[in-house]
Amino acid sequence: YHTHGALWRMTGLDAEPERLEIDLGIGAPPRMPLDPTDRLEAVVSDHGGDGSLLEWRGAAYFLTHRSGPARALSAADGVRIREPRVLGQTGQGVWASDVDGEDCLEVANLDGTGEIRRIAQGRIGRVL
Repeated sequence: YHTHGALWRMTGLDAEPERLEIDLGIGAPPRMPLDPTDRLEAVVSDHGGDGSLLEWRGAAYFLTHRSGPARALSAADGVRIREPRVLGQTGQGVWASDVDGEDCLEVANLDGTGEIRRIAQGRIGRVL
């Protein structure tokens, strides 16, 4: 596996990681610190206040309000989502996306399970 520009290997699941010393002739890319509020466009709480659907840096995330996981619901390169909303108490969210070039609505489960449904492909105009 790799982390922070270094390659590591494990000989088994219970083995200690070993760093692989490989010189590629170039330096590791510099770290890029991110401000968590930079390009944070929307924060929408779910019905019970257990988590929020976020639009951050053009992607959709669901963050639990307690010690649960952060889920990337729609975060593909080159795709921009806009206007996320929680769909009542259904456990789903909806947002506008340009995933296939023309804007559509994507509907997804907030727990990250299942497939994302795309509706109204090319029929909603451009969502700004």
